[in-house]
Amino acid sequence: MTERPGAIAAIYEVPLPRPRSLDAMADPVFTELVQRIRKHFFTQSTLD
Repeated sequence: MTERPGAIAAIYEVPLPRPRSLDAMADPVFTELVQRIRKHFFTQSTLD
């Protein structure tokens, strides 16, 4: 989160079809997106 918890730190487009099933978690696109979000989150949290 940012210093102001209500602020948007990033927007990620999720190019997976809706409705999403548990099978979506096996999609390489999902895995890559999760890695990008985690990297962003942990990079931001260590800068504060």
